[in-house]
Amino acid sequence: MFYFRIILDMSNFILNRYVLARQQQRICSLVSTQENCTLKTPFISVTAEYPPGSYIFAETMCLAAFLVLVTAVLRFTILQTMTKNQFKILNTITLAMLCLVCVGMTILGNVQLSVNSLLHNIGAYAAFGVGLIACWTNSVLTFHANIQMEGRIIGIFRTFLSFTATIAFILYMVFQGLASAKAQWALVILVSVYIASLAIELRFYNFQIHFWDIRNSSGNTNKAGARVIPAANLVS
Repeated sequence: MFYFRIILDMSNFILNRYVLARQQQRICSLVSTQENCTLKTPFISVTAEYPPGSYIFAETMCLAAFLVLVTAVLRFTILQTMTKNQFKILNTITLAMLCLVCVGMTILGNVQLSVNSLLHNIGAYAAFGVGLIACWTNSVLTFHANIQMEGRIIGIFRTFLSFTATIAFILYMVFQGLASAKAQWALVILVSVYIASLAIELRFYNFQIHFWDIRNSSGNTNKAGARVIPAANLVS
């Protein structure tokens, strides 16, 4: 549950950035009406335009991208040994999408909206647009793998998160102003909770890093490498 706690803590850091921006009087409140506020609309990217919020945002997104990548690789390793051929393909596609999500998160965190809006928005859609698709594919894989007979319960929970996140994404695209900002915050929190939930099944597994080094008769290294594999048995 380590990853679950860390990723939720990073969501808390993002909310703290909103608090900092409010204290600096740079954005409107999420509970206000746009008509009686002359400040900027409280989109997440707007709260990260100025220090110290921008520093917190960049650090948080880079750390989150690393944890998402580790979780995605470990989950891929588990499911690849448990799924049938057609689901192996879906598992591989999901891993590729989550890798793209990680790239988008680093772009989103390190390129402020006011510096390069095009690149920033590309990172945002890679992180949360592609991430939303990965949420749905992971829900399908959850039902199929049914790890420790928990697939149905966890799958229903993840499907609910995917559905509500999809609604939030649609509202974010359709509405403007404060309503769009509220939908964006809801989308980010829902996707963050979903990604954190991917660590639930990891509690059943131990992982080992295996290194090998094959040397020839002269003592020179002929071949070397490493791989991460799950310890074969589920932890009871």
